[in-house]
Amino acid sequence: MTPFTTLLGIRRPQRMNLIGDYMTPDELASEFVKNGEYGKLKDLSKQGGPTIEQQYEINRLWLNEQFRILKVGGMWAWPDTLRIFKKVDQQHFREVELAGDA
Repeated sequence: MTPFTTLLGIRRPQRMNLIGDYMTPDELASEFVKNGEYGKLKDLSKQGGPTIEQQYEINRLWLNEQFRILKVGGMWAWPDTLRIFKKVDQQHFREVELAGDA
């Protein structure tokens, strides 16, 4: 069992299904913001840190960089949400659902 499958609680995945729409990294970052999937971000501007909006922008830029370095067919996981995404072409992610043992 690999650390990746252990993290997701899956043993010997047998198939991978692409689910959901094609999304650019910016669209995926926007979905994370809309659904609150970045966690409990706090405004840190009073302590000299970034505002919530700046943190969203930092995360968007980071996600774009992750996408840039992935090869087509590569996968990226967001452990906090247990979601996995596959780079399906030069512009898009698709969410992946792994099917475990039957």
